[in-house]
Amino acid sequence: MKKRNGYSLAEMLVVITVASVLLSIAAQLVTRAMRIDTTWREQGDIARSMSRLAHDLRQDVHQARSVIVSQDPEKLELSRADGAKMSYTVAPEEIIRSSQRDNEQLEREYYRITSDQQVAIRSLSDPPRVELIVTRAVKLVGEPPRIILRVSAEVGRLLRISGYEELADE
Repeated sequence: MKKRNGYSLAEMLVVITVASVLLSIAAQLVTRAMRIDTTWREQGDIARSMSRLAHDLRQDVHQARSVIVSQDPEKLELSRADGAKMSYTVAPEEIIRSSQRDNEQLEREYYRITSDQQVAIRSLSDPPRVELIVTRAVKLVGEPPRIILRVSAEVGRLLRISGYEELADE
């Protein structure tokens, strides 16, 4: 009997077919993993943005002397004792924080939100405070929207603690 040194055409076709099936499955898995990674990154960015927004809003409201909330567009305006004016404006897919002094723009910061999130800003009294609520609609009928972020801060709290309010009134 003669010894074979190679592979038959049928064996090669089977190997190529199996390899192509495995490569296509691997490509789908890599694509899915990349999509999941992108989604997690976006959610992480939004979570960090919400955390920064909560911190900055609390600090600004605690330093504010007066508050004005308007609904169209959703906007919060804060006046500080040092003459600076802070504003938070809700825009599509972001909240914009800007500060001015003597009609000169000092800084502007953006906090990213998703298009399916709704933002509500309210001014409450007794004690005077500001509340910001970010919600996302749940896709179940009859379910209330899910609260993503709720920030409540007392107006002028840091001024009263530091005694700056009494000095500024004199």
